[in-house]
Amino acid sequence: MSQTCNRCKVEKPLNDFYKNKARKNGFNLACKICQIELNKKNRREKTTEWKRLNKHRKFIARVKTILGCGTCGYRAHACAIDLIPHDPSSVSKAVKSSVLSAGWSLKRIKEVIRGCFLLCSNCHRVRTHGQHVGKTEKGKCTKG
Repeated sequence: MSQTCNRCKVEKPLNDFYKNKARKNGFNLACKICQIELNKKNRREKTTEWKRLNKHRKFIARVKTILGCGTCGYRAHACAIDLIPHDPSSVSKAVKSSVLSAGWSLKRIKEVIRGCFLLCSNCHRVRTHGQHVGKTEKGKCTKG
């Protein structure tokens, strides 16, 4: 038996195709040679995208550690510093996840960061606790 490869359009014997239980005939649509080329191409594209995202992650971490917390000045670990938008309605979701998952450009990331202020996790919790439960007094939470 034989099958035509959907990429190179050449009819080849079934042993030139990888098995695929999800397909009706049990074999991939692309022959082994075309599938290997496709895998290499996809790997290159994913590697390029990963490098771009990693560059953006490092940039955001660098900004966080250079500027530090706007309240207490903490700057030891970027993961403990949050980007808080000045106007929450202008930013659709959490800034970090949106920036990295949406594939934004570095220019757009810089614009978003300019519209945010930085708070360490502790100051952020104290601030939001003060907004929702009670007032804050010298960095200590009160029961409102």
